[in-house]
Amino acid sequence: MHHFIISGWKGVKDTLAGLAQQHGVEIKTNVAVEEVIVSGGRAVGVKLQGGVEESLGADQLAIGDDWWNWKLTMFSRKMI
Repeated sequence: MHHFIISGWKGVKDTLAGLAQQHGVEIKTNVAVEEVIVSGGRAVGVKLQGGVEESLGADQLAIGDDWWNWKLTMFSRKMI
């Protein structure tokens, strides 16, 4: 027996995003991040392309990219 998701994975993504936003989560897409700003061993902000820094103001940071790439390029060497 096979099961299929109605409207595919886009439907799953859209549903999860909608539920998260109903609970106050801000989701940003298509934003180039140059660096994750770390203080006290925690991610506290991000530096966007062009040098704009944004505070996270959150307990969690979700990364939708290859983790190893992020580890090598986004975090300072002292954090690795």
